[in-house]
Amino acid sequence: MSISTLYSKSVFSDLFARYLKKSGLSAAEFGRKVDMTRGQITNVSKGRRLPPLERLLDWAAALSLTEVQTVHFIRLARLAHSPPQVQALVRDMGNEIDRLEGINDTNTARIAHLEDQMRKAGIPFDDPPSPSPSVPGASC
Repeated sequence: MSISTLYSKSVFSDLFARYLKKSGLSAAEFGRKVDMTRGQITNVSKGRRLPPLERLLDWAAALSLTEVQTVHFIRLARLAHSPPQVQALVRDMGNEIDRLEGINDTNTARIAHLEDQMRKAGIPFDDPPSPSPSVPGASC
């Protein structure tokens, strides 16, 4: 099993385990609600088994997930079922987004710092520059 497969399985299984705990249901109780055994549910929550895609809406209902949570839950489950190359691509894209957001956060902080310094120095920066006056009869 590849690293990317383990990664996507663990992302889904971690989410499922959190939702299961939040629901207050044991693996056996949840299993009865979705017609699976405690062992099958435990294996999914530990990342040793993939979730059954055809039952995910039932799982979401049994966990009392919101619509947004259900969409996220199903997307992660589908990712866990996808080929390793797709999982690796999604993981890498997520890492790149995180990196770019970090750069954006850093730049935003730098801009705020520079604006603060400009304010302290009495340099105006909020107003757009005024257009230069036009001279009648002048051509470009």
